Amino acid sequence: MNKADEIVLVLIGLGSVLLAVGLWLILPVVSWMRVSRLRRELADVQTRLVALEAAAPLYAPEAAVVRPQPESWVPPPAPAPPVVAPPVAEPPPIPEPVVPGQPVAAATAIEDESSSLEEAIGGRVMLWVGAIVLVLGVAFFLKYAFDNEWITESMRVALGAVAGAGLIVVGQRFNQRGYSAYGQIVTGGGLAVLFLAIYAAFSFYDLIGRTTTFALLVIVTTGAAALADRQRALGLALMAVGGGFATPFLVGGGGDAQVTLFTYDALLVVGTLYLANRQDWPGLNALSFTFTIFTIGAWMIEHSTPAAWVRTELFLTLFCVLFLLILRAQLVRHGWRHISSIVLATGPLLYHVVSLGILEPHGVAVWVYLIAVTMVSVGLAVRADSTAWRWAAWIAVVLPLMELIDSHQTTRWLTANIVSAIAVFALHALAQLDRVLRQQRVLGRADNLLQHLNGYALIASLYASVEDVWLASAPTLCLGVAAGHGALAWRLWRQDRRAGLHAFAVALGAVTVALAVQLDGPWLTVALGVEGALVVAIGLAFGERGFRLGGAGLIAAAVVRYLALSLPDTPAVFHPVAHEAFAMGLVLAALLYALAWYVRRIEKAEADRALSGTTLAVVVASVLVVVACSAHNDAYWSLEGNQSADARFASSLALSAIWTALASVFIGVGRVRDFAPLRYLAMALFGLTVLKVFLVDLSSLGGIYRILGFIGVGLVLLAVSFLYQRGRGKRS
Repeated sequence: MNKADEIVLVLIGLGSVLLAVGLWLILPVVSWMRVSRLRRELADVQTRLVALEAAAPLYAPEAAVVRPQPESWVPPPAPAPPVVAPPVAEPPPIPEPVVPGQPVAAATAIEDESSSLEEAIGGRVMLWVGAIVLVLGVAFFLKYAFDNEWITESMRVALGAVAGAGLIVVGQRFNQRGYSAYGQIVTGGGLAVLFLAIYAAFSFYDLIGRTTTFALLVIVTTGAAALADRQRALGLALMAVGGGFATPFLVGGGGDAQVTLFTYDALLVVGTLYLANRQDWPGLNALSFTFTIFTIGAWMIEHSTPAAWVRTELFLTLFCVLFLLILRAQLVRHGWRHISSIVLATGPLLYHVVSLGILEPHGVAVWVYLIAVTMVSVGLAVRADSTAWRWAAWIAVVLPLMELIDSHQTTRWLTANIVSAIAVFALHALAQLDRVLRQQRVLGRADNLLQHLNGYALIASLYASVEDVWLASAPTLCLGVAAGHGALAWRLWRQDRRAGLHAFAVALGAVTVALAVQLDGPWLTVALGVEGALVVAIGLAFGERGFRLGGAGLIAAAVVRYLALSLPDTPAVFHPVAHEAFAMGLVLAALLYALAWYVRRIEKAEADRALSGTTLAVVVASVLVVVACSAHNDAYWSLEGNQSADARFASSLALSAIWTALASVFIGVGRVRDFAPLRYLAMALFGLTVLKVFLVDLSSLGGIYRILGFIGVGLVLLAVSFLYQRGRGKRS
């Protein structure tokens, strides 16, 4: 006999002993405890009855109460009119009598405490100790009998079944007598013995078949659930759910019975849901969720094959829907206060991750899945009116979709990539449109941010789809995105201008990306600047500080990109107007000048903030103009230097002239617009020019170039000084 047989035999013996103890030891003790309690209750009733009888005059009818009269009262003479009697004095309160032979309260408390301790030791501790000792003795006897083959295998199973059934009966008797906790423990032990007896008959002794074993285990599980529902016993319910999910593993089998196994588990989940809702036991649903995950995982490790992916995905979808319905019902009753709700909320995420792993190797199925998940999740989020759920749905789908597109950049998957990208992002855009138009709601900041991320993620997905296959179509696709967001902005404008402006900003950003892709890669710098200016403008118009900071960050990135990538590049052929560094610098400067004008206009009431924003934009724009013109001059004379010996001298002279001219322009504009920061910038540029003339031009230039440089800079400085003197004279 192996060790497993010994364990089973000991457990069956334990069940038998518990049955015997219940029949001839536990019941007499419980009866004695019941009689003692009844005696105490009877004594208490007698005490109260004596007290009530002693206080009975207080409750006598009013007619029978004798009201004593004061001694000085004398009845009036006969002819006198009747006199109203004075008020009758209330009788003094009668103290509560003390019945002879009855203990006082303190003595009663001491006696009750003493009797409770005595009951705990004699009625419980001694009971459990005696039962354990007796169980061990009987277990040793049964093991000895099994080893000597006094009891056959059939008798062992029958003994276990009888012991389990007997314990269940005894447990029910305890429950009927008022000992519910004790009865539930005994009943649970009986159910466990029945489970083990059936399993031993099937697995160890091969006395019954697989179908019979499964049916018997299901019957025991159903009976446990019925007893749990009848007695409101959570322990029995947990045993029923655990036993139900363990049944397929106990029965086992060498083949793949996926349909039978998953159908059985689905029915078990529904039954658990019914019991949990009926008795308000949310923990049961979390338990069935955990056992379902364990069952699916065990099956996938042992039997999962690529050929079963459709059937597997359908069952996973069924389980996900079931637990979502359970979660919804549980949230209505308990909200997020119960931990089981948090456990069930992880179900959709697990389903999503496992489904992606199952469907990814099977072609277009994963794209269809992502579109379907987006449709369902966005629909549920719209119905629940939850921006957080829309964000969660967007992240859960967009990240895997972009990764999928990046790994399938081939002609074969081009259509699937483009269609899935447009479908996913259009559904999220429609959800926001529905919120504004149908629900008459205003989009919050989270929704506005999602507008931008959704639009630019669509542009990135479309560009990645055609990058290695059909790059020439990228500008057209970007213009299509711009047109779609332009139409969205037009529809949103009347009900929610802020949302309309956000959509319009995305449309303009898509246009700039299309131009950048069509013209050249470095023009992405301009696209960053345009988008940054638009975001800043939206932030200024609606008082959104976050958008102002975000737009300023985009503009700063565009300026850094321009200085780092565009300036070091020397063109092979010089174009006076179309020189890349020159044109890009002027475009960025124009954006900043326009933004400075808009800041000054939009923040007139807040002069300090308007001045600081305008100053920063104008100064950066003016510096970009100087840098762009200087780069333009350097590029021209660098190319001419191969053909002209005087190119180096002419380049230095031209640079001094450019700086002098720009400083003069800045001085004039600063005086006309009464803008001191621009005038100070012009003075700094004049100073830099003078330093260059004395430190560089004086030593490097010769002949006519040195003369022209000094005369030109000197005349301009004199003219500017005269303008300042003239202005001071007029003010004085």
